[in-house]
Amino acid sequence: TGSGHFSPIGGYHAESDMVLILDVARFKYPPHWVPLSLLWEAMDTVDEATGRRRGFMLVSRGQRTPALLYTLSCKHESWISTAKYLTDDVPLLLTSNDVKSIKDVVSTVFSSLPFEFTDFVKWVVEVCRKDYEGQPMSQEEKERLAIMEQVMKLVQETSLHKHVTDTLSSETSCFPTIEQTFVHKDCTPNDGFDIHRARNDVLTALLLALSPQTWCAIKDERVLKEILGLVCIERLPSLLRDEVLHLRDQLLVLIRCKDGSVEDDKFCTN
Repeated sequence: TGSGHFSPIGGYHAESDMVLILDVARFKYPPHWVPLSLLWEAMDTVDEATGRRRGFMLVSRGQRTPALLYTLSCKHESWISTAKYLTDDVPLLLTSNDVKSIKDVVSTVFSSLPFEFTDFVKWVVEVCRKDYEGQPMSQEEKERLAIMEQVMKLVQETSLHKHVTDTLSSETSCFPTIEQTFVHKDCTPNDGFDIHRARNDVLTALLLALSPQTWCAIKDERVLKEILGLVCIERLPSLLRDEVLHLRDQLLVLIRCKDGSVEDDKFCTN
């Protein structure tokens, strides 16, 4: 019956209708073939500890394509404070009566970003073709590079990106954390890398990744409606939408890790 632990199925032989059972612990029994019908009966038995049928779990590859440019990281302990800021503190900050425009929204979110936030958001800050000069590239690598550049271009073409760019360029002194920490360790000012454009790209992606519920605290109905329109993933091209959904899923998982549970994601109504 395999009582006491679960074992993965390593293979299936269609002609004989047999499945290969693997013992991950490697101490009870070696890998062996059993009839599929017998395995089904075993899964239908009642577990003495739970009083329920043992059942089975199906693990399959995700349907969504993996992220190309942006991902969240919890390798550094600082991720907890950054996740808390984005999910708990930002909604509170947005309750201020001073939030009267999209510029105010962007300023409010970025003015108090934790110093270590760049450890939380990992990204391919620039796609430089010169990195590949003199090196052979496979067709797959060329296609991936082209898609990465396309995603980056789509981020830069969003209306939200323009608001981020305008806000940060006009109020540089108001965002000391961003100015001090937004430096990519592998790039220098002399290698053709545009740190400001990369900064605006990743911060735009970060805003898009926040739950729509984040903005519900904004009191000005006009501003609330406008920001919800700017971050609406249904209006994004499919390639960028997949990238944003990947980030949202990651953030949701990290919230679960931080709090132990998470409420269902909700949209504002206005």
